[in-house]
Amino acid sequence: MKILFVIDNLSGGGAQKLISDIVQNLTAEQCELLLLSNRKEKYYTLLTAKGITVHVVPDSRKSLPSKLNYIWGVIRRGHYSVIHANLFPAIYYVAMIKRLHKKTCPPVFMTEHSTDNSRRHKKYLRLPEKYIYGSFNHIISISNETQNALLGWLGKDASDGRFTVIENGIEVEKYQNAKEYEKKDVFSEYKDGDQLIGMVGSFTPQKNHKKMIEAMTHMPDEYKLVLVGEGPLLADIKQLVKEKNLESRIAFLGFRKDVAEIMKTVDVVCIPSIWEGFGLVAVEAMAAGTPVVAANVPGLANVVGDSDVCFDPNNANMIAKKLISAVSNFNNEAKELLMDRAKHYDIKNTAEQYIRVFEKTIAQ
Repeated sequence: MKILFVIDNLSGGGAQKLISDIVQNLTAEQCELLLLSNRKEKYYTLLTAKGITVHVVPDSRKSLPSKLNYIWGVIRRGHYSVIHANLFPAIYYVAMIKRLHKKTCPPVFMTEHSTDNSRRHKKYLRLPEKYIYGSFNHIISISNETQNALLGWLGKDASDGRFTVIENGIEVEKYQNAKEYEKKDVFSEYKDGDQLIGMVGSFTPQKNHKKMIEAMTHMPDEYKLVLVGEGPLLADIKQLVKEKNLESRIAFLGFRKDVAEIMKTVDVVCIPSIWEGFGLVAVEAMAAGTPVVAANVPGLANVVGDSDVCFDPNNANMIAKKLISAVSNFNNEAKELLMDRAKHYDIKNTAEQYIRVFEKTIAQ
């Protein structure tokens, strides 16, 4: 079996990390990637160093027909058994290619990564989305909540056999065995008695950084915040931190490859997202043995599995109280429970489940 994974880019988002981790659990002969944007970033270097072939749609291919022709050329020459699409616009491009080359295109799959997106707030897109999603041989969702939201949007149920839930996974051992840094290596102004809060995620509205910054104003000065990630709202969040005079309490670390070590070093991880399809960061923190507090939203709350550490993502004061409580009440017994819960989400199991779904669909 030879798989082509299609995705817009390899930036530091959760979907990109999932695909990167799955690919690393396959061989270079089993899979290749195709990127829709010529941004050779983040996971690109990591994967190519491991011998994985990564195709990139050239910047010169600006029109939709030109892009589709390039993608179809890669598919036609690659002799793939499976095409697997992730995120918008990749799922649209792959769906269109399947419709245009129905007789010769190999089976197409996609993964739905979120319980919500901007398209679902525009009713006029429901009909074209039904057409797009109807192009796929099989649709995988990263959680039951994600699948239920998708089926509700499409007006379908899972009885036709085209829908499967495969929960996200991580390299559990990597996080369990990660080295704990000195606190000052993560937050340079660290002082004895300080408590470090970690937040990992792209700077987008979904991740709710503004409310996290507001929550910092409700906590004592010894609580410091470490922000890992990049994204379009980074400059706005930095300006907000400056306006609230929090510069001495908040550090911006950018994109980091040592997230496991950072997770191991901070005292608590906060995930205030407005929505999440799953909650990969929560699993990473649990595997590292670090307490997690998270927004009480579908997908994420189920991963955390403890309502006592969940909060309303619109309530900054509640976020602050949950963080303080999590740090104060954490002990070795709670740490062992977290690490044991994380074992359920091993990436090896995730990759094996994907292969089984591919094989079963091809055999039909």
